[in-house]
Amino acid sequence: MAASGLQGQSPPGSWTDHLNYTTAVNVTLAGTRVYVSTGSSLLMYDTGYGEAKQLSTVTGLTSTGISAIAWSDDNATLVVVYNSLDIDLITNNKIYNIPDIRERFPSGGIKIFRARTSGHYAYLATNSGIVVIDLQKREIRDTWNPLTPGQGNEIFDIAFPGNEVYAATAKGIFYAGINQSGLSWPGSWELVRFIPEPEGCFAGILFSGSTLFGVRKGASEADPDILFSVSEEENYNILSTSFRFRYLDSSGDGFILSSAASVKFFDNSGSAVGEIKDYGWGLPDISQAVAKGDEIWIADHKHGFVRGKDMAEFSIITVNGPASNHVAAISSDHGITVVCSGGTDQSFNGLGIPFSVSVHSGSLFRNFVSETVTDAMKAVIMPGNGFHFFVSSWGGGLIEFRDNTPVNHYNGTNSPLSAAYGTPGEINISGMAVDKNGNLWMVHPGRVITLRSLSPTNPG
Repeated sequence: MAASGLQGQSPPGSWTDHLNYTTAVNVTLAGTRVYVSTGSSLLMYDTGYGEAKQLSTVTGLTSTGISAIAWSDDNATLVVVYNSLDIDLITNNKIYNIPDIRERFPSGGIKIFRARTSGHYAYLATNSGIVVIDLQKREIRDTWNPLTPGQGNEIFDIAFPGNEVYAATAKGIFYAGINQSGLSWPGSWELVRFIPEPEGCFAGILFSGSTLFGVRKGASEADPDILFSVSEEENYNILSTSFRFRYLDSSGDGFILSSAASVKFFDNSGSAVGEIKDYGWGLPDISQAVAKGDEIWIADHKHGFVRGKDMAEFSIITVNGPASNHVAAISSDHGITVVCSGGTDQSFNGLGIPFSVSVHSGSLFRNFVSETVTDAMKAVIMPGNGFHFFVSSWGGGLIEFRDNTPVNHYNGTNSPLSAAYGTPGEINISGMAVDKNGNLWMVHPGRVITLRSLSPTNPG
């Protein structure tokens, strides 16, 4: 197990990362701090100082591609789990790496759906059982198997009522005594049978008060998910059906249901007590939300890290960075750097990534994202003026920028550019270059290669 410290400002000659912080996936409360995962890095917000700080591989994290995060109050430890199967434990500004799962499964194949903490342990819900991590010894303690590991036997969530552990799985809800021996054997677990469709797919679970709350997935993508409750008397009640589930999290005297379109608040009895479905300045695309007092912290796929004060005044907390992490090409000249986000697959089909252009000048990024064009491929900066450049796209033609603002969009209707054979309506442009006379040259793949000459101010 390796330990490293979180780094501060990078000294001269060292690396600096430039990552996108306009999307967020997971969020967790850690005392006076809030941690948000963007999927590639972390954003830490200190509520006392009102400052945001970015954490990535440059500042000490082991990897990119974060699949889950969780905070342990008992151990003052942040658990960071990666798609690579590495695990980082962050405590007292030190990072302790646990590589055991990655080393045991070097080819991958294990997917982590949720991380939970209880006492001195962290628990990972995966498609290969429940991985138990000892946060004090900083090691893997055990793997529990409510189901026989294999395809279609995912464990999606975990809950801890007293001395028991419950698991929401693709084939029902299972429970066992948490101190019971032999939890690596499926025969040690019992199926909760007193709910409708007990062997269905259950994606979320928690206990609020003495009541079990769970989410049963819809039978198909067209069917809504179902939030239900089961009391100590085994009374089953459906609480909500008009949502697509993402996360369940405890909150004060109740819990939060995060779905794509809204955040719903429930008390311990399962009564709905509030809902957020509009920020006032935009509609949400919520991944996960947590709340404390009169504040809510939301990881939003579209808007990034959102803070709600008094559950009504919403603002975005971010640090400056590019518009996307999907980088196709970088061009730099005349004091600016232009980052293009897009690309093609091996068959030269566009990836469908929103056309994103990020211009770095000085120490800041300015971003442009199109809602109609996809796959920015390459930028060419024109001689003599760094803020005049062209960006090619795979499918959408050519866009001209002046002073970081798009001023012209060239396609088959206003220029000699034309669609390649077999791709009607798509203007696919890859490589570009500018000659000493300021003429712009570009390549049309997908048919016999041709070169077309355009002046920077008057396309011919």
